[in-house]
Amino acid sequence: MMHPKSSGSSNAPLPLLVAIALASASAATAATTIFFLLLHKRLKNQAPSNQRQQSQQWQQQQQRERQHLQQQQQHDPEQHKEDLARGLTRTQIFSYRQAHLANNLSLSFFSSNSSPSVSPRGQSGPLCVLSGRGSYLHDHHDDGSMFQILDCVNNVAHVGHSHPKLALIAANQLNLINTNTRYLHPTRVRYAKKLLETFPVGSFLREEGKVFFVNSGSEANDLALRMARVYGGIKEGREAGRDDPDLREGTERRADGKGGGVSEGGREGGAMETIVLAGAYHGHTASLIEVSPYKYEGKGGFDPPGYIHKISAPDVYRGKYRCLAWGKAACAAGGCTSVSVAGGAAGGDALLGAGNGTDGAKDCITAAAAIGKQYAEEVKQICLSLRLQNKRMGAFIAESILGCGGQVVLPPSFLMHCYEYVREAGGVCIADEVQDVCPDIVTMGKPMGNGFPLGAVVARREIADAFAGSGMEYFNTFGGSNLSCAIGEAVLDIIHQERLQENALITGAYLKEQLRERLLVPWPSVIGDVRGLGLFLGVECIEGTEEKEEEEEAREEGDNKKGWEDEVPIPSSEAAGWIAAWARGEGVQVSVDGPAANVLKIKPPLCFGIEEADLLVATLEKAVGEYTLMQRKRRGKEGGRET
Repeated sequence: MMHPKSSGSSNAPLPLLVAIALASASAATAATTIFFLLLHKRLKNQAPSNQRQQSQQWQQQQQRERQHLQQQQQHDPEQHKEDLARGLTRTQIFSYRQAHLANNLSLSFFSSNSSPSVSPRGQSGPLCVLSGRGSYLHDHHDDGSMFQILDCVNNVAHVGHSHPKLALIAANQLNLINTNTRYLHPTRVRYAKKLLETFPVGSFLREEGKVFFVNSGSEANDLALRMARVYGGIKEGREAGRDDPDLREGTERRADGKGGGVSEGGREGGAMETIVLAGAYHGHTASLIEVSPYKYEGKGGFDPPGYIHKISAPDVYRGKYRCLAWGKAACAAGGCTSVSVAGGAAGGDALLGAGNGTDGAKDCITAAAAIGKQYAEEVKQICLSLRLQNKRMGAFIAESILGCGGQVVLPPSFLMHCYEYVREAGGVCIADEVQDVCPDIVTMGKPMGNGFPLGAVVARREIADAFAGSGMEYFNTFGGSNLSCAIGEAVLDIIHQERLQENALITGAYLKEQLRERLLVPWPSVIGDVRGLGLFLGVECIEGTEEKEEEEEAREEGDNKKGWEDEVPIPSSEAAGWIAAWARGEGVQVSVDGPAANVLKIKPPLCFGIEEADLLVATLEKAVGEYTLMQRKRRGKEGGRET
């Protein structure tokens, strides 16, 4: 059957229009009208033919472009890099950056204040990275030379820089379609399923978790806080509604997705009370800066809102409660001999563990677990205080390892007790990255996409349903796009196929052992601690120790006993900066972080192997040796001046 618009009846109105034109206008006007009407009919009849012809031409053009692109891809990629930098020297690139990009964008190795005056390879200043592969960046110079830089910083390139499989999958997907979540697509749901399967068997996030795709870790954390506060507001409304039928009815309508009831932020702003860790960093949006002490206590910072409650960072090396043997070589080998807790519950120091061999290791873990509970007591006290003020706990958010806080590994039992106290108070536990206890919400960031903008939130079904029940649609233009999901799924597949988790475990253990043996043991006055999990490690630089104030006062009163547990390591930002700059000159990139800017941060791609670990350790070993030699010469000169 023909479509009505394609039947002969579509021509019927034309004679009538011609007749009207002849009867109601002058001869000139009528002739003009008839001319344009006939022209319109001719063009209308030709339109389908022209459209088909244009479509064919467009398809042919697309085919030619694809062939041209394939030919380009077969050429040497070095040509592309030359084209990229053509006409711009490193100095010009730097000048244009200074002129046209924001001044508060940091640039690695820009400051030379702490740089060694002499470096064997003579390389210094910012890197000009036009390419990279695996665990290496390629630093390109104006004379056409290229230096390989071992990248121990960019864990965002999770499976390695420029992985060929990811490049191919991205190109293939872009040749098909890249649009949003409002359309069905198999990759999106398949990726979500694979993501949930990475959670522990039997956990409620694996069995009943809901996935939200976003573009970054910041977006993920922002959404997680929003969901937690909505959920807390609903719970508060339901509890208050026990004595208020109208409020209860409105809350139930909202939870059922029928709208109305409590506002999205919850009752009177919702469950906003949030507990954060000192030194934590969760993202760059306004809502995340206020839960990131690393930012709001730093340059350009501010006093956080009253609903933000900061607890001590659970740093067992230099924190409020210390376990000096936890994580050190003797403890790791099962030879823990002494563990001290500074500022214990009784107000003084308590020796919590002693022993040798396997029993020593158990004692050490037991001691560290006791410290974890002590740190968690701060969470308990905040929850009790909020209850007395008739305020509902909203969320507790914590990283798996405090990265910007100095690569601080959370002590055993800390999260378990924190989660217990927060849940008893009606709050939601948010894990910024995956943890060893099961939270209510887990957020994930850029490593999911190997550097491509991709993040995710996985939440308990109850929390996700409450968020959906507000009636407000959640939509993210690029979150969960076909391209991002294709890349994210490929990253997971590569991790499994290339056994990168196993590599991180094996190489990470080897690297940590080598750093302890070749840095910590020979230079204890410069290297105070080596810690971390897998390939996410930290080396803390110090300049000796200082006596605790209370111990000094005690000795003034006649108690002359002094032990190693009475001394606190002094952080050295100078040592960390100097060592990192020296390593850069040798072609190895590490970064510096922590509240005192004294921790060498090591977080390479997961493909980082034993060979790369040996190169890193050898370079840092030389750097620490050179720094120690420089310090001796400096002290010698100062001593000479004094005499």
